[in-house]
Amino acid sequence: MLKDFNETFQDELLDDEFAAGLLKVSLEEEGFETFLVSLREIVKARGGMTALAKATGLGRESLYKALSQEGDPKFSTVYGVLKALGFEVAFTPGARRAAGGTKPRARKLPSSVPATVS
Repeated sequence: MLKDFNETFQDELLDDEFAAGLLKVSLEEEGFETFLVSLREIVKARGGMTALAKATGLGRESLYKALSQEGDPKFSTVYGVLKALGFEVAFTPGARRAAGGTKPRARKLPSSVPATVS
């Protein structure tokens, strides 16, 4: 029996490497809105919003809203969702290099940004 496209794609979203790659490409090449679409599809394939709400301790309705097309979730929400799905977040320096292949200089924050957090 042939699987339909959505069912096949949902099977792929259960694979951690595939899902992580999809999230990475979605964010880097398409932007945050596409990243949220991909994240929603992964959530759906892995048990849905109810299971995610239990895993994160966040409200189901709040998650629906945060991950919707109109959503503008806090970083803490996205981070919690990613952790609940078993993903890690990593930061790496960008690929920009000065002429001659030397190490790029660190960027300083503008003087209008406070140096300390209270």
